Amino acid sequence: MHAAAPILRVADVRAALRYYIGALGFALDWDAGDMVSVGRGDCHLMLVQGDQGRPGSWVWIGVGDADALHDELLARGAFIRHPPQDYYWAREMQVADPDGNVLRCGSEPRPDAAPGAWLDMHGHRWRPTGVDGHVRSAEWFRPHLDHLVLGAPSLDEGVAHVERLTGMRARAGGRHPQWGTHNALIGLGVGAYLEIIAPDPSLPPPPGPRPFGLDALTAPRLVTWAARVPDLDARAERAAALGVPLGAPIEGRRVRDDGVPLAWRLTDPAVAPCDGLVPFLIDWGASPHPSASLTEASLDLVAFEASHPEEARAWDALEAVGLVLPIRRGPVTLRAKVVGPRGQVVLG
Repeated sequence: MHAAAPILRVADVRAALRYYIGALGFALDWDAGDMVSVGRGDCHLMLVQGDQGRPGSWVWIGVGDADALHDELLARGAFIRHPPQDYYWAREMQVADPDGNVLRCGSEPRPDAAPGAWLDMHGHRWRPTGVDGHVRSAEWFRPHLDHLVLGAPSLDEGVAHVERLTGMRARAGGRHPQWGTHNALIGLGVGAYLEIIAPDPSLPPPPGPRPFGLDALTAPRLVTWAARVPDLDARAERAAALGVPLGAPIEGRRVRDDGVPLAWRLTDPAVAPCDGLVPFLIDWGASPHPSASLTEASLDLVAFEASHPEEARAWDALEAVGLVLPIRRGPVTLRAKVVGPRGQVVLG
């Protein structure tokens, strides 16, 4: 035997090739149409469209300097799934491609460095317990995701923006008299939904600013997300003790267009730690969950990620709430990859 070349399955080999060359710095070895080979140094990978394996494969690649590579790939626009961390075997980072394949790039560990957290294939983050032991410390966003919040200057503009991108028109939700807002909703699978929210000109202005920075928005964008938890008060107290205040729990209410009243408890959405990357917590109690009525108006959520100029601080703030979200270094942004009538698109 001489060498191994992992084969990674991709949905669109041309898009994958552009990513590997432009964002990861590989060069084209050869091109056979639906199958290509790319290389960087002594590392060679084959990319094949719709065949040979499954998306989501993992490859370990030895590199000279994981930190230098991290900075280079970050500048190129690569998706850094997990920044460099020290383990007993290497100093390693994780880089993902558009199809969910993960490249683990590792160099020699730093002498006497404390072991870092580990991010597994399910998105669970494990904190170190010793030289070679880890225990799970947080959970991936999906089990707790209640809804994504897309703010807009007006509801018509927000609904049109999402329909233009996805081909799916949101259903009317209801009004929030205490906030001076109204919303429209689209399902995101079982137990989750996208909320499009905007000022409601038919309601009296609220005594203070509307939540999510709605009064200052000039264009639709994802502004935050909500996590559904059964222990809202305990999590809020624990997060506050760790320096991440979520605000005192408050009551929310609205009436659906079909007359069904909804009531819930939530932490203060105006607090917005880490510029909205840390979600507000919500508990619907005995009310029907909004997603239950959205089965015919639904998109598939396939990825949700964020960027922040201080990604380590954002990671720690999320962990204080018992949650985790892929975060790369960059301007404050939330991005949701969804699939609908117009294929896969990104809401940001």
